[in-house]
Amino acid sequence: MNIICPVDFSTTSVDAAKYATSLCGALGVNELEIVHCITKSNRASIFKSVDESAIDRAEMDLQTLVEHLQTINDTISYRYRIFIKDPKEWLPVYIRDGGYDLVVVGTKGLSKVKDMTVGSLTESLFRSLAVPLLSIPEGISFRNPQRIVLTLDDQPLEDKSHLSVLFNIIQTFDSDLSLLHVRKPGTSDLDYTPDVHAVFGDVRHTLTTKYTRTSITSTIDDFCVHEDANILCMIHRDRGWMLNIFHKSMVKEELFHLRLPLLVLQD
Repeated sequence: MNIICPVDFSTTSVDAAKYATSLCGALGVNELEIVHCITKSNRASIFKSVDESAIDRAEMDLQTLVEHLQTINDTISYRYRIFIKDPKEWLPVYIRDGGYDLVVVGTKGLSKVKDMTVGSLTESLFRSLAVPLLSIPEGISFRNPQRIVLTLDDQPLEDKSHLSVLFNIIQTFDSDLSLLHVRKPGTSDLDYTPDVHAVFGDVRHTLTTKYTRTSITSTIDDFCVHEDANILCMIHRDRGWMLNIFHKSMVKEELFHLRLPLLVLQD
């Protein structure tokens, strides 16, 4: 598995790098790539040395970060790269072209302020990537995911290929899987017929249906607390009756007040 972790040296992104390190070790991944972007300014050429100084500082910071990560796991090869690019524009292209299997990124929760926070980068990656994204909330340390909650909509899981990262984690940690189907008010269970048990037949799983007249994300959050979940997993796809509620809008809303690592799978 090819894993990449963008960092900006905030506490949040360092927490994500530590989480990624522990996850790599558990999954048997022998290399973790860490990337940092320096936003290129429009300064005149006489200020070129300022950019060089920023690169030197980033190089030292990355070396310090790697040394810290090696205290967590010294069997992993840490590869880091620095780019003088806008991360929200450059990273989606770099990740897409690099053939990565998973992106691990830290987030404090999204902000309405359109700035270069980790949160806004997380949203940018979520909107633009076809690669699974694991978003780590601020202050969350790695725990073996004994229980994972996967939210479901009304669309059949016809193609299991986008579930490969989820299956890999479940198999590695022997995790229990709680499938949560959130329903619109006034609908019937008979309307929901995808054969999820066939898809997850080799995994210990339960299927729960919840009806909600309030916030879908609150229903999901309450269920995760009840299940004592370690990871929340959501499938993002641009089709189906919940296009504007369950997919982009709901995943984005979940990012606003993230309490658990959130694994977004792209279908």
